[in-house]
Order: sequence, then C-alpha cells, then structure tokens
Amino acid sequence: MRFATTLALTGAAILLALTANAQTLRDVPNGHWARPAVLEVVRLNIMGAPGGKFNGTRTVTRRELIVILERLAKSLEAGKWQKTGAPRVNEKIKAKSWRDRPVTRYELAAVIHRLALYAAQGLPKATGKVYNTSEALPPPVTLTDVPRSDPSFASLDFLAKNRMIWPGSPLLKPGTQPVTGAQTSQALSQMISGLNARLTDEPQNREEIGPPPRRR
Repeated sequence: MRFATTLALTGAAILLALTANAQTLRDVPNGHWARPAVLEVVRLNIMGAPGGKFNGTRTVTRRELIVILERLAKSLEAGKWQKTGAPRVNEKIKAKSWRDRPVTRYELAAVIHRLALYAAQGLPKATGKVYNTSEALPPPVTLTDVPRSDPSFASLDFLAKNRMIWPGSPLLKPGTQPVTGAQTSQALSQMISGLNARLTDEPQNREEIGPPPRRR
C-alpha cells in the first residue's frame, strides 16, 4: 500500500513538473504570435522544450521533423486534439519564398497546431481494427539505407510501415539538413494521408472481389 501511494505521488509530481515546464517557456514571450501553438505542441510532447527553452528561431532538421511527425500522428490517432476551434482559412500567403526557405521551430509549431485542429475534426476515432491496404497510396517503403543506430530510425520505421512517408521523400535520408517549406508541406500531407488510410475503411482499402464468373 505504501509503495502504491509513493508511486502515485511520484507520478503526480512528474505530471506537475511536465505541466509547469510546458507553461513556463522562458524564451517564448507572452504575446508572441506563436506562443499558443508552442504551448500546445509542448503540452502534447510533440515538440520539446527542455528546461523551458523552445528555441523557436532554430531551423528544423530532417531528423527532427521525422520524430515530430510520428508524435503528431500518434497524438491524432489517440484523439488528444480538440475537435473544435479550428480557425477559418481566409488569409492569403504573402511570402513568395516559403517553399525554398528553411522552416523554423516557431513556424512548424504554428502549422502543426492549425493542421491538427483541422485533422481532428475530419479523422475518425481509432477502433483498433486493421484495415486492408489502400490502393490510393504507394506501398510501404523499406528502410534499407538507414541504420538502426540513427536516432530517428524508430520514428521513420513507424512512418514507413504505415505509409505516412512515400518513396522519394527527402526524409528517407535523415540528417541535420534543414527542411524547407515545400518539404515540410509534403511531409505533413503524406503523414495525414497515411493516417487517414490507417483509420478508415474506405472502398480503396477493401479487397477486390473481382467480376462474377461467366455462365457456360
């Protein structure tokens, strides 16, 4: 009984510490344009802020984005995002160089926050069922050139097996290269497509029955 009580108190202390850390972002000022998004992605452990430092101006690397994509996919599948509150899209993209420009952690947090609110409204609740392979997506990628010792291997393997990353993606060569806006957009689109196929039993997920036999 004493052990269980101690364990419960320890767990509560850890949760309080994590909550406090998520709310105390020492390098994200109050009123910062990305602060609400940063608070949410840190709270859900999609992006980290060790010691309360988010380092929002730092560019996102391929290896980092791979891990973030896995965490985002699992958080959506677990239903951790609210299904209301997605903002209307009524603004135009003003920056012309976003496709080729490296993405910062602030920018990625903001995109994830908005995307997840939209996706949470459209994705069905996970049922635990395993559906047949969707014909609309490429077959799973085999990771032949990524060593298991790579810090992002487990996350990349999850994405590849669930067809949340497709052939030709630059993320199949993880490293410290910064990702661009175009690469980030592509990676998020592939992850959402794979997650949708994983959670839904659409016609393209079903086995082909074939035509009826001809009468003789």
